[in-house]
Amino acid sequence: SNPVYDDQDMQKYQQYPNLANLMTYCATMNYGDSYKVIIGGVQTFNGCGIPMAKLYAGIQPGPPNDSSCGNGSFTSIDVSKRVALWTKSNCSGVMIFSFSQDIVDFTACPQHSGYPNPADHGWQEAVQSVLFGVQA
Repeated sequence: SNPVYDDQDMQKYQQYPNLANLMTYCATMNYGDSYKVIIGGVQTFNGCGIPMAKLYAGIQPGPPNDSSCGNGSFTSIDVSKRVALWTKSNCSGVMIFSFSQDIVDFTACPQHSGYPNPADHGWQEAVQSVLFGVQA
């Protein structure tokens, strides 16, 4: 597998066209709260020679961008669901980038302050509801 996100990655796949054949999958890492930017990243890497069947659209759960903890690099649940719906007919699926700690603790604002419902994993539930029709 290979995370892909910058010009060096694009050049690598353009320079070595058979590299995509060696990959099981590639996950984009151009996060944020823009549906257009996230799917645009998938389309860009497809244009560099990675088949859509090997591409996953990356999202990054975190505090809402309009909160005091948001920094513009996190993907809202709404955008995550829209991305998941797009992937159903365009590429392999969604890759959720999360840190090694509990995602709920990281997505709270302020971060690491606990969360009203420790069992709530909103991003995972939202994406799986779109991709697999599974409700928690």
